[in-house]
Amino acid sequence: MTLLLAVLLSLQAQNAPPTSPEVHADRTVTFRLRAPKAAEVLLNGEWKGGGKLAMTKDEAGVWSMTVGPLEPDLYGYSFSIDGMSVTDPSNAVLKPMRSPRTSVVDVPGDPPRLHDWQEVPHGTVRLHEYASKSLGRRRPLRVYTPPGYDKEVSVSYPVLYLFHGSGDNEATWTSFGRAHLIADNLLAQGKAKAMIIAMTDGHAATAGGPTNLEAFGKDLLEDVMPFVEANYRT
Repeated sequence: MTLLLAVLLSLQAQNAPPTSPEVHADRTVTFRLRAPKAAEVLLNGEWKGGGKLAMTKDEAGVWSMTVGPLEPDLYGYSFSIDGMSVTDPSNAVLKPMRSPRTSVVDVPGDPPRLHDWQEVPHGTVRLHEYASKSLGRRRPLRVYTPPGYDKEVSVSYPVLYLFHGSGDNEATWTSFGRAHLIADNLLAQGKAKAMIIAMTDGHAATAGGPTNLEAFGKDLLEDVMPFVEANYRT
């Protein structure tokens, strides 16, 4: 190895993002953030008691903190660097929202929880864009079909129209809420009927409140439901 290569590898190792989050076998979780010039870094997590937790900086400028053990679940979290909120640069998984502002850590259960991937038959999540005539623009839509939908072509299914919370979007229920895995697992346990699940973007208007509610209602009844009924065996 040449001296130049050794130096480059050393610099690369020093500048590599720290591992974060690191989920341990005992369900404790270590969060890390490289911010050598920061005076204060706080961890803000969506678990109970997870707000404004002071992190500790080491000699390399990496701030860290270990929390837990946490109950098996998916949690959103972020860092506050000298008062500025940021997502975890070492974690590519973000909670889908209109304005994404939280990273996601998955603390798996043993045995697996309903939202965890299990060795059961799995359905399919299809991504759509449809032309909303009531709103005058294209809109996103996610549709889950149960296991066997594409093979059992004579079977029709009930439809659940699943709405997200404020600030989320059509992707949140599958990417963060894992509605499709919950449906698969409940179906395999005999605790649910096979169904189609349609997940819409609830932000139909730029303004909130009654304006958005009216626009969302028109889009749902005049565009989303006809689209689902025309393209799926409902």
